Formats: sequence, structure tokens, C-alpha cells
Amino acid sequence: MIHENNPDHYPAFIALNQDWIQEYFELEPIDLELARDPSSVVRNGGSIFTLTEGDEVVSVCALFKKSETEYELARMATKKSARGKGYGRQVLDHALQRAREIGAQKVYLVSNTSLKPALHLYEAVGFKTTHIGQDPFYKRADIRMEMEVG
Repeated sequence: MIHENNPDHYPAFIALNQDWIQEYFELEPIDLELARDPSSVVRNGGSIFTLTEGDEVVSVCALFKKSETEYELARMATKKSARGKGYGRQVLDHALQRAREIGAQKVYLVSNTSLKPALHLYEAVGFKTTHIGQDPFYKRADIRMEMEVG
């Protein structure tokens, strides 16, 4: 089941994100800031999505509002033991549908070119690469992808 903005799930949202980041990279100050106050995503007009298997949160992502028509898809993570079951695709599809419902015209994301399975998933749902090179906000990001949704 997919949930939106459930405060009871925020600790799992942070934990899953920190786990995958530390698996491949290092936590950055922006990660620690979000961990201190995940509800800031919602207060600023975004959404946190969590997918549960039974009572356990196994996949997450967020939409960060950047303007009335532009959102950033970020913080996608799936629990290691739940990977390969399509949960990431489900939560991604749900987030994109929600973006359409709230009037977004464009959704973008930043990632890393070494994360091939994630990039394949993003391309499969329609994201196109718009920039390759160092991101100004995340040391670990070196690719930007966008998708028109409106």
C-alpha cells in the first residue's frame, strides 16, 4: 500500500535514504538537515511517499516543490531485501501521478551515472537526461533528468 505524508513513516523514510546513500556515497549536510526535520518537505508544498509491505515501509520517495509547476523527485530508496519486486516503480509511478494531479508541468531529478538500475528505471518511465556534470547542491550527483508531466 502507498501512503502520502504519514508522519509515522518519516523515520523509515530517513533511514532508508541514509542506508542507500551510505552504501554508495557519504552523507552530506543537506541529508542531515532533512533528517532533523523531514516534515519540512510537506510544509514547503511537497510530499513524502512510502510503500508498505505489511506494516513495514520498504520503498520511499519524495516530491520537493520548486515552483508552482516544477517539482524535484528525490529521496528514492527501497530496502535492500525488497529490491527487485517492483516497489520502486510503484512508488515512482504514484509520485508522478500525484505531480500531475497537483498541476506540475515538469519533474526533474538528480542522480549519479554509476547507479545504472535507478537510471534505467527513470528512463523507463520517461525521464530524459538534460545535463551530465557535477550538481551544484549534491557532491554525489552528476546527472540531471527531466520529464514533462503536465
